[in-house]
Amino acid sequence: LAYSIGNEIKKRFLKKNVLYVSADTFTQQYINSVKKNIRDEFIRFYKLIDVLIIEDVQFLSGKSGTQDVFFHIYNYLYQNRKQIIFTSDKAPVDMEDIDQRLLSRFKCGFLLEL
Repeated sequence: LAYSIGNEIKKRFLKKNVLYVSADTFTQQYINSVKKNIRDEFIRFYKLIDVLIIEDVQFLSGKSGTQDVFFHIYNYLYQNRKQIIFTSDKAPVDMEDIDQRLLSRFKCGFLLEL
């Protein structure tokens, strides 16, 4: 469903930079950027996104470094009026080992249970 949402946004808004990524892929990209000493490039890349779709955000659980960088990217996108879409198999209130700062962001949007 999230992937279809991204495709529809791309069709309707050709100039929008839409990125669909799983939380695991985001985590691996972040880890690789740290290992290669290109963390700033990683952050810059994500700040260029107009619509960020993160699948299975619950898998950020227990990954404090990834959560921290994601928190800052989220804030940047939000402050610049970009769109952020999350999917999860858990409600924010049921997520464990997720920073409270992130949980508050997850809770502030539109929540839909399917």
